[in-house]
Amino acid sequence: MALLTVKTFDLRARPPKDKEFDRAWYRLNNEDTNQTIDYKLIKQVEKPEGFDEDLPLEEGIDPNDAPPRVEIVYIAGRLFYEKQSGRWVYESYNNCFTSDKFPDSSPV
Repeated sequence: MALLTVKTFDLRARPPKDKEFDRAWYRLNNEDTNQTIDYKLIKQVEKPEGFDEDLPLEEGIDPNDAPPRVEIVYIAGRLFYEKQSGRWVYESYNNCFTSDKFPDSSPV
């Protein structure tokens, strides 16, 4: 099984311009047929309650000394092999969660 995810970058030091990422999206396609299996605009995925991705750094704080940013990870879906039919199956989730609920325990 493969879990397909999209992780955001920390843009606090240089916030994007207004409407710069309005058309940002992810897409899963079949390489053999070039058929789109799933796609979603990032802004259409419902964010967790209380999450503000565009929250800027407080004035006077060096980006290197700032507290860790709460990141958002998008779960596009999962891909798994179904033994009965002998085919790969894709389940679309189009959901997301924040890093403060599931902290990364691995060292950076």
